[in-house]
Amino acid sequence: MITGISIVVIIIFSVLFLIAKREAVHRLFSNRISSSTRELQNELESTADRVLKQMENHISQLEYLIAEADEKILSLDKKVKSANQLIRDLHNLDNSTLLDSKKTENLANIHFEEKHEKPLTFNEYVALDESSSQNSDPKTMNRETIGEDKKRLIAAMAEQGYNVTEIAKATGMGKGAIMLVLQLHKK
Repeated sequence: MITGISIVVIIIFSVLFLIAKREAVHRLFSNRISSSTRELQNELESTADRVLKQMENHISQLEYLIAEADEKILSLDKKVKSANQLIRDLHNLDNSTLLDSKKTENLANIHFEEKHEKPLTFNEYVALDESSSQNSDPKTMNRETIGEDKKRLIAAMAEQGYNVTEIAKATGMGKGAIMLVLQLHKK
């Protein structure tokens, strides 16, 4: 009987030892898992913070670029309105308007701000041939000067960097006529 009791006691101690060992192993694994989970969570939070800072930097750069683009759009809009007014004036041109140097000099100043170069003077845009104006009648002279003014306008716009389509829209002439005038102007 003592052997039976000692076997039962050994079995009970073995079962208790196995239960205690199992609990210790379970605690060890749960601690490792929770610590690795915490580490992963901390890494994810720091990565998210870095990404947010980068996004904020990009957003501020984009906002600056948008503001700069808006300013340029407003500036270009003013220049287009001024150019359109000059074109309307050229369409309604008569001798008194032709001799008004302020309106013609505005054409030279339209693109001056962006190129930062010396604006062309009135005499460079409109060079009147006084001898031909004295020998011809006013109707013929007016048509000739209008044609010459359009040619000068086309040349000036081309020098300022406008393409053929923009010049055609601005002057009301066809693209082919614009290209022909530009080719003749180059010669």
